[in-house]
Amino acid sequence: MLDMTFCHNLSSIFFSTVQLIIVANRPFIKVGFENWNEQQYFAFHLKDDDSVEFNRLQVIFPGIVGLKYRDSRTNYWNIFFAGGGYIKPQPGEHWIPDILYVPAYPT
Repeated sequence: MLDMTFCHNLSSIFFSTVQLIIVANRPFIKVGFENWNEQQYFAFHLKDDDSVEFNRLQVIFPGIVGLKYRDSRTNYWNIFFAGGGYIKPQPGEHWIPDILYVPAYPT
């Protein structure tokens, strides 16, 4: 049986535009597709090192290679690739508060 404690529907989560989504003192990122409404997004806990467990993302989004987000200044996609079982921003980068991360698939 799938343990769904790692993801929550954002309709029941309060989030701030100033900070990452925090529930029970643990930060989250929201993941979904651009054409979804906010109630369909999933929230994934960030580990202490700001990484997300890749296998948990793959349960919901099979076949993904990473997470991408649209840069609001340039309108280009930026991507965080999986490595070592986790997705984590590169040194000098960080998760952006209150942004939707979209599953990235091989092209």
